[in-house]
Amino acid sequence: MRHVKGGHFEQRKGMSKKGEKTITLNAQMVISKTETGVDLVQVIPDDPCEGLVTPFKGWGFGQLLGNALFNFVRKTRIRLKPELKVKYGSLSYGQDGFDRLTIVVPSGMRNELPAIIMEVTTIVINYLKQKLKA
Repeated sequence: MRHVKGGHFEQRKGMSKKGEKTITLNAQMVISKTETGVDLVQVIPDDPCEGLVTPFKGWGFGQLLGNALFNFVRKTRIRLKPELKVKYGSLSYGQDGFDRLTIVVPSGMRNELPAIIMEVTTIVINYLKQKLKA
């Protein structure tokens, strides 16, 4: 375990570029390795108090520079609303501009997979043909 030189860091006060609220923290950044060898970065406030920040849990992209500057950008989860649901599959139009045909089959039915793929795609193709005619 190592502590970042100086032991304190500050976030900018005021409003960020997107107009979101930012806060100022006096804290230590502790960088250690887990049992599996993965870097663990912890920010430990000098004066922890409930309600200082809104807690969250999620995936994202972190960047730790040589001068101890740490940036983290949370990756938003793209939630898809299925346009069409069929047995073992669904057709979704994504918010990211991509359409998805998802087929999920239990591994015990792997030998039936070619027939299931044909069945699901035939249903989806017929659905799309009808929708495009309308």
